[in-house]
Amino acid sequence: MNSEEEYHRELRKCVLCGSCKAACPTYSLKHSEALGPRGRLRLLWAFSTGELEPTQAMVERVFSCLLCGACSRQCSAGVNILETMYHGRDLLKGADKAGRTLKWILRFALKRPGLSARVFRLARPAIGPLLARAGLAGGVFRPGDYALKDTGTVFAPADIRSMKGRVLLFSGCSVNYLAPHLGESFIRVVNALGYEVVLPKREVCCGAPLRAMGFAADARDFARRNIEALRGLKADAIVSLCPTCVVTLREQYRELTGDAIEAVDAVTFLAGRIETSPALDVRAAFHDPCHSLHGLGQYGEPRSLLRSVGVDLVEMESGCCGLAGTFSLSFRELSDAMLKKRVETFERTGAEILVTSCPGCLFQLSKTISGDRVFHAVEVVEEGLLK
Repeated sequence: MNSEEEYHRELRKCVLCGSCKAACPTYSLKHSEALGPRGRLRLLWAFSTGELEPTQAMVERVFSCLLCGACSRQCSAGVNILETMYHGRDLLKGADKAGRTLKWILRFALKRPGLSARVFRLARPAIGPLLARAGLAGGVFRPGDYALKDTGTVFAPADIRSMKGRVLLFSGCSVNYLAPHLGESFIRVVNALGYEVVLPKREVCCGAPLRAMGFAADARDFARRNIEALRGLKADAIVSLCPTCVVTLREQYRELTGDAIEAVDAVTFLAGRIETSPALDVRAAFHDPCHSLHGLGQYGEPRSLLRSVGVDLVEMESGCCGLAGTFSLSFRELSDAMLKKRVETFERTGAEILVTSCPGCLFQLSKTISGDRVFHAVEVVEEGLLK
């Protein structure tokens, strides 16, 4: 959404029917009009027309949206709710006095990830207790002493004579710096299937966290840099282990720049490519990441993939884990309530393990469920394929 006229047109579309509230995770917790899509749209309309001045309370209501996309398909008037929220955040970011420091720290880290990672490693002993209190330690969040790209940029299968093709792995921030073991797992699986894996050297953050915080110009800059970095590279697929990255590259870049990157998530890429006999004997539940379910429209692929390696899947009710990027930091009470609900839903299934396909969900869920019971789908596929 690149113009004020388009922004106002979307806001005017809302007929205040309220059907969007039925799918909103924050509204379902608090049943507060201001914590649902309709209420947020009404606040943005009042702000855009000068009916209301920007306040910290308004900022908190608008930024409390998870940006999960669950409401989008519920809107009978066809309001582009997500794009309207992004544009509203861009306009309101200057009024966010309470969250200003956190946002600028994260903005600095995302624009200088290598430097930030090195500083973090040096300061980790001192700031560990602070991270624990902020909910940023524990679970699978154990950044190692290396980034995924430190291990190399080209990974060929054992038998290059029968190589089937090449895959570009868009590692993103979470896999490259926080969970390189997930990237290594994906590389081993894809190499075993006969594909070469390349990590693009000039790749930067997809820009999703920046856009969510209201830094639209920075997100647009990152989009252009990634499009330029990946445009000339030849591959059979551009794959990411993070559904948020995929939605951003494939959908949001079109909104930001008019161009896009045809990326796929790891689950979609692997589904249908596993041809071994089932090797696992484990009962699992699958947690659908919001951006997989609502952004990519994905449901059957992860389930068929996990069953292909022998997983006995039990269904569980879908719902947000409560991470949603900076949401878990700025709205800790709501985030913890969502996490508690997901954990309770999982425990009722009686499954041995919980599987997901998002590094962020993996971190959030493992804060409460012990780490040896929560896995990324790629890790499970590796266990079944290479066991």
